[in-house]
Amino acid sequence: MGTLHIVSENIPAAALDALVMDRRRRPRAVMEDYSFMALRVDRLSDSARALRENRHPVSPTAGGIAVTFSGVERLGDILGVLTAGNIRWHMADIVDGVYQG
Repeated sequence: MGTLHIVSENIPAAALDALVMDRRRRPRAVMEDYSFMALRVDRLSDSARALRENRHPVSPTAGGIAVTFSGVERLGDILGVLTAGNIRWHMADIVDGVYQG
């Protein structure tokens, strides 16, 4: 099972920090570059509504929503729902910088 985090293109930096630095998601030790991939969308509320209407499990997060899925075909379906709803999206690394010293 996977989790796809979805955030607004216009999310404030503080909200991104809250999502990325949540200890439940962050590795205990970061020795090299650290990435946190998420889907950035132009209309977050419409994204959540469309996914729920298409029976995708959506839950709120500190900085947006999360969708759980099982299998790559379900991931394709999630992206298809967004595209069909004319929601612009792109995958992006939302970590600005993480340093462990």
